[in-house]
Amino acid sequence: MILMMLRLSLFLIIWLVALKVVSQMPVTFERFTTIQGLPQNSIFSITQDADGFIWVATYDGLSRFDGSHFYSHKPEPGSGSGLSSNITVSISADHQHRIWIGTTGSGLSMFDTKTLRFENFQANASETLAISNNDILSILPQGNRVWVGTALGLNLFDIQQSAFYSCFVNNGLVHNQINALLETLDGQVWVATPAGIQRVGWHNGRFSFYETISLEITG
Repeated sequence: MILMMLRLSLFLIIWLVALKVVSQMPVTFERFTTIQGLPQNSIFSITQDADGFIWVATYDGLSRFDGSHFYSHKPEPGSGSGLSSNITVSISADHQHRIWIGTTGSGLSMFDTKTLRFENFQANASETLAISNNDILSILPQGNRVWVGTALGLNLFDIQQSAFYSCFVNNGLVHNQINALLETLDGQVWVATPAGIQRVGWHNGRFSFYETISLEITG
């Protein structure tokens, strides 16, 4: 019993010393702006790819940071390729060397970091398997699929089929505006909307809708 108490006391002493050392370590910040090479100072989203590069969605294009320099991508007018818009507001990297970029008004772009090519996806009323809206608010890659939250509907993009499947409030979605997406450690997908958060799924070619959590504020 005495030996156990001594061990416990020693552990507490070491823990307190370590805590004090960590608390005294200086916190430093390094700022990056257009002076350091960013295309624009308004940053909306950041992600890191499988190779360790940092990708930044700005109000004037997409930028990659290698730890020292920024390399930017912007639309190429008349080329028929390249980034669909310079206004990039959401971004996410998958494990297949693809960067998914959401724009305001110009749909979804995908950049392959190996081939250095862009592929763009936009809403088209004449196509049933096109993305539902061109204002992309959130992106969540999940295996061979990509969840895409827009200002009008939730989309699931099947990469192999190159097809978008969309759902709305009339299908069971709590709200049509999808502000954020999250995958939990057990693979569940949650959407954040102006009407609360909701767990969703995709099974046997159909959307599934589960519990919704909302906060009601009373005056």
